[in-house]
Amino acid sequence: MAGRRQVIHANDVVNAKEDLSARLERPAPLVDEDGDAYWGPSVVCAATTWEDFERWLNVNEGRLKRWDFEPLNDGTDRGIVVIYSLPSKVHEDAAHSIANSVEDELRAGPEIVAKNQMQVLLTPVDLDVGGGVLAAAHNAPFPNVIIEVAYKNGSLPLLRAKLQRWMDHDTSVQVAIGIKIFVGPVTSRRVAILHRRG
Repeated sequence: MAGRRQVIHANDVVNAKEDLSARLERPAPLVDEDGDAYWGPSVVCAATTWEDFERWLNVNEGRLKRWDFEPLNDGTDRGIVVIYSLPSKVHEDAAHSIANSVEDELRAGPEIVAKNQMQVLLTPVDLDVGGGVLAAAHNAPFPNVIIEVAYKNGSLPLLRAKLQRWMDHDTSVQVAIGIKIFVGPVTSRRVAILHRRG
């Protein structure tokens, strides 16, 4: 639409990523309730509707990854767009390891199951968490298995909330897998969360 202000400008994304990257290089100023280091989110957009943000995502696919749209408690349908982490090898390795394990299990099962392999998307750009079953690109149902990985600056409560949104009754997600990798000074620990519909 002519004269319409862009929901998020390119500089907003660049500034949020640079801010978060710089903060993650310094010692964590906070510790979350699980004893994990916490730097807090970097704000990309302080207030927007999901519809406006989704329109922006569809045009700017790939520019912003690992984002969270968190509803505001102001009685509107608006939310804040934040990033808690930047894509990393740890995120990628954890998600691929789980996806490969699931695919191995499917291959070991009946042949009919192996023919209907799942899709794995780390950050589904065109999917609305809690959105309609056919809301993904061109009326294609979105994946029925979701893998979310929380690492540096991603808290366990935030991961649980995101998995709950994926399992909302308006989605077709059947299994949501969450992995929280804690950053510790001596040892690292992990928590795995599995949500299964039905």
